[in-house]
Amino acid sequence: MPVIADKNSLMIKGVGGAYHTIIHELLHPLMLSLRRNVGMQSHFEKLKENKELLRLYKETVMGRYGWNGFIEENLIAALERFLLVKLKIEDENEARKMLYTSLQMVLYDELVKNYNVNTFGNIETSFSGSSRIKI
Repeated sequence: MPVIADKNSLMIKGVGGAYHTIIHELLHPLMLSLRRNVGMQSHFEKLKENKELLRLYKETVMGRYGWNGFIEENLIAALERFLLVKLKIEDENEARKMLYTSLQMVLYDELVKNYNVNTFGNIETSFSGSSRIKI
């Protein structure tokens, strides 16, 4: 899959900005099966109860992706920032500043607190059953 790092990211943020774009875009195909998983649909719908998310969905350009796409963008934003920190591309304080919804912040905190390579085999098993996460 080709990935294009936009000129603006490179000029403003340097190589770190390019890594952000590359990792973000490469996570989308990995999330596709999670997004389409019938069992996850009720979790995605339940998130509509969060007034902040619903407002951002309605008021921002992110709404053009549909609700599931909007939630996918939030999941990817949290995971992407987590990976950038783990790969030592971005400082954790800077990563946290870039999390702009409560969902992203909660997911990021859960990854920091609970992610263990030996425990979680893949992205689907990592997030399925995570109904204990409250935003």
